[in-house]
Amino acid sequence: MGNEKFDTIMRRLDIILIIGFLLYALSYYMLNVLVSPTNFIPIADNGLNQLRFRLSSRRIIEGTVFVASLVYFVGYICLIISIARNHLAAVKTISCHLFLTSAIIISITAPFVLLDRQFKLDYVYTAVQILLNVLLIFFVMLGISLWNRRNRISECIE
Repeated sequence: MGNEKFDTIMRRLDIILIIGFLLYALSYYMLNVLVSPTNFIPIADNGLNQLRFRLSSRRIIEGTVFVASLVYFVGYICLIISIARNHLAAVKTISCHLFLTSAIIISITAPFVLLDRQFKLDYVYTAVQILLNVLLIFFVMLGISLWNRRNRISECIE
């Protein structure tokens, strides 16, 4: 696999994560607008049905972003391992993709935090989880890169 192939895979993984997070933010915002928990009347059946609908909708919405994050994380780890096995120097390219994805996730989060102040921590919490995964991917990539560099240096010395 050449660098172009890896770049295409990275773009697709980035798109999966970004679309997954955007769907999460839009769906969650719509849920908060349409079925706001501040409007529940817990005693009435309608309030209980709204609560059940809200909770089941949240599970589905959070499941969507979880699947997108999982595909992204596993895909990048497999990609990094494959790059390391082929001894390709792609640290700058991967770092650029990770930085760009992080910036897009932050830029998606900001408007929803401003629009939905009552539930802003839900958006921030999910974004922070994704950004921590991106940071973990970066450290795994950096560790593998340093390991490969150390092995190449030791091969040259012997």
